[in-house]
Amino acid sequence: MSLLVIPKLPMQAIEATNDYLQQVFLAETKAFGADYLIATSIYGEFHYFRMDFDPLQNYGQVYIRTEDKIEELYATLTSRGAMLAKFGHLATKPWGLTEFALLDPSHNLYTFGQVLA
Repeated sequence: MSLLVIPKLPMQAIEATNDYLQQVFLAETKAFGADYLIATSIYGEFHYFRMDFDPLQNYGQVYIRTEDKIEELYATLTSRGAMLAKFGHLATKPWGLTEFALLDPSHNLYTFGQVLA
């Protein structure tokens, strides 16, 4: 059996989400009306559904593991205008990973991590 996990995250505005994903993740996107968006990039496939909510109350999260080059990934994404989470700067964590975290316009959290060698 082969499984593929694809996160579904809330978004407030399809235009802002679409623009951010194309700019930061270089995603190919396809909108289905104003309420559903699919984004595909080297970072994975993500689905977004529109809903009205306070983005500061959003708990949508995705963890993306990389095998190497996390420093390069951090530099690349931040140079493209990625919005860092409050404590999202690249750092080594006590649980044995180097991580950084980004937010999209709807405040979905994307944490990138690499296991320490």
